[in-house]
Amino acid sequence: MVLSKRTMIACLVAMFMILATANVVRADNDVITVGYDDEEEYDYESISEALDEAEDGATIEVGPGEYAGFTVNVDDITLRSSDEGAAVIEEQVQIRGAGVTLQGFEFAGDGDLEESESLVDVRGDVEGKEFTLEDNYLVDARTGVNARSANITATGNTFENLVAGIGGIGTGGTTPEVDLQDNTFIDVYGCIDIGKEGADFAPDGIQAVIDENDFKELQDGQVAVNYFPDSVSFGPEGNYLVRADEYHGQDAAGQVIGDAIERADEGDTVEVYTGTYVETITIDVPDLTLQAVGDAAETVIDADEEDIAVRVQSGLGEIEVNGFTVQNWTVGGIVQPMAENEGTAVHARNNVVAAAADGPTAHGNSIQVSGDGSRVTDNEVEVVGYDFESDDSPTGILVIGADDVEVEGNHVYGADEQERAGNGIAVGGDGSDEKDDHGWAVDEAVDNVIRANTVEHLARGIVAWGDARDTEISGNWISDNDVGIQSAAREDRGTPTGTRARDNNIAGNDMGVEVIADGDAEREEYLDAKDNWWGCEDGPSGDLEDPEEQVTADGDGDGVGDNVLFYPWLGEEKEVEEEPETGEVVADVRPASINVRSRGVFMVTVEMEDGSRIAEGNHRVSLNGLDADRVQHAAFRLIAHFEREQLVDDLDGEEGSHELNVTVEIDDETYAVETSVELMVPGPPHAPADSGDEDEDEEDGDGTEDDEGPSGHVPPGHEDGHPGGGRGRQ
Repeated sequence: MVLSKRTMIACLVAMFMILATANVVRADNDVITVGYDDEEEYDYESISEALDEAEDGATIEVGPGEYAGFTVNVDDITLRSSDEGAAVIEEQVQIRGAGVTLQGFEFAGDGDLEESESLVDVRGDVEGKEFTLEDNYLVDARTGVNARSANITATGNTFENLVAGIGGIGTGGTTPEVDLQDNTFIDVYGCIDIGKEGADFAPDGIQAVIDENDFKELQDGQVAVNYFPDSVSFGPEGNYLVRADEYHGQDAAGQVIGDAIERADEGDTVEVYTGTYVETITIDVPDLTLQAVGDAAETVIDADEEDIAVRVQSGLGEIEVNGFTVQNWTVGGIVQPMAENEGTAVHARNNVVAAAADGPTAHGNSIQVSGDGSRVTDNEVEVVGYDFESDDSPTGILVIGADDVEVEGNHVYGADEQERAGNGIAVGGDGSDEKDDHGWAVDEAVDNVIRANTVEHLARGIVAWGDARDTEISGNWISDNDVGIQSAAREDRGTPTGTRARDNNIAGNDMGVEVIADGDAEREEYLDAKDNWWGCEDGPSGDLEDPEEQVTADGDGDGVGDNVLFYPWLGEEKEVEEEPETGEVVADVRPASINVRSRGVFMVTVEMEDGSRIAEGNHRVSLNGLDADRVQHAAFRLIAHFEREQLVDDLDGEEGSHELNVTVEIDDETYAVETSVELMVPGPPHAPADSGDEDEDEEDGDGTEDDEGPSGHVPPGHEDGHPGGGRGRQ
């Protein structure tokens, strides 16, 4: 049969339409497959072949096996391993297209760490475009990812044994937006490096989100996060902390916690992961909580022999410092200077404050508060003494010129095993408005409470001095001191009044309780020390008569001095019992906003509504029926730890505010309370402003010999001058 010309043309057109339709279907819906397993059917055997044929917007899925490196010149393309970690790339991958995603691969170097290139190199005409790295494993090379200018998002990746100065991820100075979350770095020299010294290629700066990353097995000199503050800012709102599980070396990273505080907003919580942070810190953000996430023994602020380790300024509302070891300072550990007392209450909880470093100006106030309503609870405090030309004396916990302060549940002890020196806990004030030699005026100290502390091996255990009014000293264990409790009038500071000591165990001190004065000062009329245990059933010694009861102190217990009311006394050692909690509980989620993609833990803090102490015993906290993985008891609060993923699953990952039901069991009491949490679903990165052209060789950044390694940022200079705080004068 002979077809007419018209019929042949119609057939050709129909065939063309069928082929065109088939191509459209493939481009829109099919996944290009790569592999070389004879039992499976793949489109191509190599990734490079697939890329040569792929068009913008394609997806390439790679089967198990080992593959050569490749270059991506296609835009908006996704390359993924069919099974996470099953496809291994053994040579460098070069990203030259925009909008590229790499998912589920293992990128492995050849083991020659000195000569190897970066495993993934991103550069070229991709400025302001997107590059995504998700759920990959990068191992055994100098550098994992060298991203020159693309906006980079990296989540769920593991970086291991990467040895260059910029070993994990380096972004250079032209990467406008960086989002690094939920990654793990193991034995990586420079885990994250953002920006470049002197770089000004991104005119609007570099916006960085660094959150919930895990840093493991870092050695001395290795750096978790390094960036250049002049060019990098952190967002979105609330993401103000570079979190480092390990941080070593002052020269490597500088003011890590200090920089986090600079980025914090009013009411924020700065969570600090375990590590040694060699820096001094000034808190100047209102209502800030500085919270160690791990154990205090593993979360260390080292002042490197500077004067004050943690300094708190005035006018900040409620400030909390919780869970740190604070060491190697010369003047003060955690200090609120006398001149910074207005408008700030300092709450120092669960810290270990080590003795001061040697230094000619050191007088060693381990913790000092001067703001009304401060709380110093459950700290381990070491006191060290020095030889001074002046009469200054180191103090473990000093309350100076403040009212309504509670000092409770602390262990304060002398560091020198041979010699007792310094004061354990001191409360002092001055209502005269006269300035001392430093030009400071100190307020009187009124209605302060020193309760349930252990104070031992010091020159003076607990001291009320100057214009200290109505100081309550109760339920303490005071032993092995030169003087257990002392009321000390000062010629230039006034005389204590209303000092009352009850239910204390005062035993093993050279002198139990005394009232003294210097110069022309008048001693306190009476120090009320009734109902204490003096170390012996027959009461205190000293052969002095009680001023009210005409009973002589002729027992074998600790001695009493003049002006001390000591009768009646306790006939046996006082059991210092916790008062049972009263009222309802309150609970808060920290952080209050949780990214649905984040991992790790979040915390629910539980406190008594009336501020009372939570008794020792069995504690259990559950949230929407989920039991906490761990519950810490910290005197005035419970800290319950939960897995973030469990909460997100329970709330179906739904964005927005959610009400949560908290059940708290404290021994035989059960409380129910509601709290809330905000779930955040991250959106696509914002398009950056045009940042201009760049020669792609402007910066190397791949960890080869042209790189200088981690340069770090230099800690800001320390203020000269005396901190203004604290001297327990004797």
